Amino acid sequence: MGDVTVRDYRSSDADAAWRLREVPFGGPKETPELWRGQTTWRGFVAESGGERTGFAMVRPYRQFFGGQAVPMGGIASVAVAPQARGKGVGSALLDTMLAAMRADGQPISALYPTVPALYRGRGWERGGVLESIDLPVHAFQGRRSNIELRAATEADIPAMQDCYYRMAQSVDGMLDRRTRSFRTVELLEADASLVTDGGYLLAQPDRKQRVLEVRELVADTPEVALGLLDSIGSWTGLLDRVKLHIADETLLGVLEWSGLDGRKRTQPWLLRVVDLAAAVAARGWPTAPYLDDRTVDLEIEDRHAPWQAGRQRLIVKNGEVAVEPGGTGEVRITARGLGAWYSGSASTAGLRRAGLLRGDPEHTALLDLLVGAPGTARMADYF
Repeated sequence: MGDVTVRDYRSSDADAAWRLREVPFGGPKETPELWRGQTTWRGFVAESGGERTGFAMVRPYRQFFGGQAVPMGGIASVAVAPQARGKGVGSALLDTMLAAMRADGQPISALYPTVPALYRGRGWERGGVLESIDLPVHAFQGRRSNIELRAATEADIPAMQDCYYRMAQSVDGMLDRRTRSFRTVELLEADASLVTDGGYLLAQPDRKQRVLEVRELVADTPEVALGLLDSIGSWTGLLDRVKLHIADETLLGVLEWSGLDGRKRTQPWLLRVVDLAAAVAARGWPTAPYLDDRTVDLEIEDRHAPWQAGRQRLIVKNGEVAVEPGGTGEVRITARGLGAWYSGSASTAGLRRAGLLRGDPEHTALLDLLVGAPGTARMADYF
C-alpha cells in the first residue's frame, strides 16, 4: 500500500472523507453540505497508495479543570478504509494531530475510544466518564413539588446557558459551551425543554422504544432538582423507562435521597496531555494556595510528543503551579499516566500499580494533593 502521508482536509475531500466515516459510524449516504464549507473543526486526511485511506477531525473545545476552561482538542470520526486497517494509518493520523493540536494551542486532548489500544498506544488514558442511569418512569409518579415549570423559549436561552456554566465550572471534565463548536439553539431542540428559575431539563421521548431520554438536568439547588425530577412522572403510561444522563454528581445524591436507584451505565473517555507546561498553566489549582512551596521532579516518557519528554520540574510557589525544564527526574511518568493524573481520575498509587508511574510516595504525594485524586471527571457531551 505504500507510505502513509497525512495532510489537512480540503473541501474537495468531502465526499471521500464522508464515505470513510460513514462505513464504521453510519449516517446518511449523502455527504452533508456542512462538510463542504465547515468552520467548526479541523480535518485530516491520510493517503497511501494513491488513495484516501483515512480521516479524522479535531474539534476546538474548552474543558473545565480546577474551575478553569482549558483549550482541548476533541478527536472524533477517526476512520480508516477497511483495506488499509492494520497498516499504520490510524497511528499516522494521531501523530499528525498531536503536533497540530500543540501548534493550535490545545494543550490537552480528549476522545471517546472505539479502539482503546490504538489511543492508549499514543498516550491517551482514561480521564472520566459519560454517565447515565436507567429507571422505571413510574418511580417518578405521584411526587409533588412546589417548583413551577414552563416550556423553554428562546428568551430563556441565556439563563439556561448561565445555569449550565455555573454547574460545569465546578465539575472537572465538563465542556465550556461558549465556543463556536456549540449552537445555543440546541437547548430548544428536545421535544420537552422545561425551565424554571435556577434549572432546566431537556428530554426526548423515544416512543418506539418507550424510553424517555433526559439528555440534561441542571439545577442550582436540590429543591430545583427534585422539581425537575418530579416532572418525569407525567410520562407514566406513555413510556416505560427513563434514561437520565448524569452531568453533576450531586444529582446522584438527590436521587439516592429520594429513594430512586437504578442501573448505572458509564461510557469512558480518554484524556491526553499534549503540552504539559501549557496544560499546567491553563488549569485551575484550587488547593495550591493552601500548600507550602514545593517541587516535584518528573521524567516524562513520551516518544509521541517529544517536545515534552524528558526532565520537567513541577513547581508550587506562592499558590501558583508551573512547569519548567530540568530537575532530577526522581518521578518517572508515562504519557498515559500524565493524562490520568491531570484529570484527577487516578491516584499516584493507582498509577504506580498500573505501571504508569515510578517514584517514592514521599515525592508523589503532592501530585495527588494538587488534583484531589482519585476522583471522577465527567462530560455531558458526546462527540
